[in-house]
Amino acid sequence: TADVGISLSEAEASVAAPFTSHTEDISCVAALLKEGRCSMATSFSCFKYMALYSMIQFTTCCLVYVYNITPTNGQFLFADLFTVLPIAICMDRFRPFARLVSKRPSARLTGKRTLTSLIGNILLVIGFQVAMFFMIEAQGWYRQPRPADPGDPDSTPAENSLGTTLFLFSSFQYLSTGVVFSIGPPYRQSAYRSYLFVAVIAALLAFDLWALLGPVPGLRSMLGLVSISVGWRLTILGMAAAHFALCCLGERVLFPRLALPLARICRFFRLALSRRLHSSPPCGCGRPAASEAEAKALPAPADKTCGLWARLGQRQNRKQYKVLAQRMAPGAGIAGSCLGRGA
Repeated sequence: TADVGISLSEAEASVAAPFTSHTEDISCVAALLKEGRCSMATSFSCFKYMALYSMIQFTTCCLVYVYNITPTNGQFLFADLFTVLPIAICMDRFRPFARLVSKRPSARLTGKRTLTSLIGNILLVIGFQVAMFFMIEAQGWYRQPRPADPGDPDSTPAENSLGTTLFLFSSFQYLSTGVVFSIGPPYRQSAYRSYLFVAVIAALLAFDLWALLGPVPGLRSMLGLVSISVGWRLTILGMAAAHFALCCLGERVLFPRLALPLARICRFFRLALSRRLHSSPPCGCGRPAASEAEAKALPAPADKTCGLWARLGQRQNRKQYKVLAQRMAPGAGIAGSCLGRGA
């Protein structure tokens, strides 16, 4: 059966085909395969980026909730509208790669490569943000946020060193994950070929560096930032660079190599659990009796479910035996066999 139809003419009879080629030869098949694989890789990249964006913001909010504070409205607006949205729009502007390779891209969101990449980057995001939380807690100049009114825990000011640190660091994480998930060959062109994407990343990186190293008072008040020491700013920049380097290393080298071993380990435990459930039914009715007296002493099955459980443990595939028994029935004859083959 065909997966897709291509019409090589513009006649009325060819309208049923989902694609129409202007060139009347089969060279359009390679172009369609390139576009399709590029679209598949782009869709998976956007999915992983949006999942990571949600996890970055979720982790930041959970860490500042420790002191009953929330990020300011300016921080939410900048992250959602001016950082994530432009990156997500530009990520799908990549052109397909010029050469068609034999290996197909993953077609499952729950595939081993997709899940390994997604879970690995989530662990890196959470680990670096938690590390930043404990690092700022260990600083001598740091003062924990306290409520302005001791009787009202919701009166804690949102402008504090912890919120400023996590916001600046998470801003670099949005850029890092956007660049890391903008994969190029063998299905899409390299990221530097997309000039719009490069321009957006460069503009956001320049703004984040300006907000970190030399913010003006107006920008601080708009984003709800406080003044921090120069040494701590450089520490944030170093941790952001380390996060980007580890994400690139994991996405290009580590996670693809871990995908197959982790899938085999998960499959081994899944099969072991399945065999254990099939060999040990909950009521004990599937175990053979050692003697007639012991068989009489065993309680009768409470319902048909228990007997079905035991039969599944003895024969995992009952359909083949059922079809074979129907064909070999005395009254089936030749007609029954032919009917079985036709079915």
